[in-house]
Amino acid sequence: MQMRSPNSHLSKTNAMKPKFNFVVLITVLSIAASWGSAIGCRRTIAERWRASQHDNLGFQVEKGRVVFRTNNPEALAPDWDEPVNADPQSFEVLFKPKRASGFSYARDRDKVFVGVGKRVYELEGADPKTIKLLDGYGYFASDSKYVYFVGFKLEGAKADSFQLLGKLYCKDASSVFYGPLPLKDADPESFVAFSSGTLSLEQLDFSDGGPFRTVSFHESRDEIKYSGGWAKDKSLCYHGPRKIRAADPQTFKLLDSGVVEDKEWRYIEEGVNSVKVESKRQP
Repeated sequence: MQMRSPNSHLSKTNAMKPKFNFVVLITVLSIAASWGSAIGCRRTIAERWRASQHDNLGFQVEKGRVVFRTNNPEALAPDWDEPVNADPQSFEVLFKPKRASGFSYARDRDKVFVGVGKRVYELEGADPKTIKLLDGYGYFASDSKYVYFVGFKLEGAKADSFQLLGKLYCKDASSVFYGPLPLKDADPESFVAFSSGTLSLEQLDFSDGGPFRTVSFHESRDEIKYSGGWAKDKSLCYHGPRKIRAADPQTFKLLDSGVVEDKEWRYIEEGVNSVKVESKRQP
């Protein structure tokens, strides 16, 4: 007679436990993967929907007319369509910004148009045959005669020799600019931009006649909000549009850390329009 161990049933039960736990683990992982795929699918659909919404905004040609469409923030409300006095047959979109709040450019056979916010303006005097965008932001454009910044003529800039040195610093054969601001004492031949930074466009005046007639900046450069721009020429150093008179242009340079220094001083940006100057000498 074969004797069974009194604990043999426990051994079988214990032998099954790892198998049971493994099955449970696989099941849980499968459910998690399915749930993650569903979430990812929903995110992809949402991203595609947002992209399609963006594609449907801005300049549009529909039913034989040209409109500038902006998003209506009210739920389920139709978008706003601003009529554009343009020829739909020859109408062409030149630039569509990544953000709906950016500057859009378009043309027909006779005119050049700029859209910003909920409004559309004609870029007066611009040549639709030679107009072109100069950057990926919609800031600078030019035609055969003039240079434009966010939809208005950049006074004093020569289109035939104009070149960008970054997002905001730019020059032609005889002048240097920071956005729309001329740097009167800068030398274009030796001018070098390390970084352009950002300029607050909120100070543009878009009232009444639109930016192409009434646009202006505050007269005082101390009131213009900017950050992150560093440059120099053979005689002067700059932070945004302002001169750093104490800096030495021969040794003025931008480090990988984002700090600018010369042989004596270290220049550290502290927020908007503010630079902290520290001595490099050990105390």
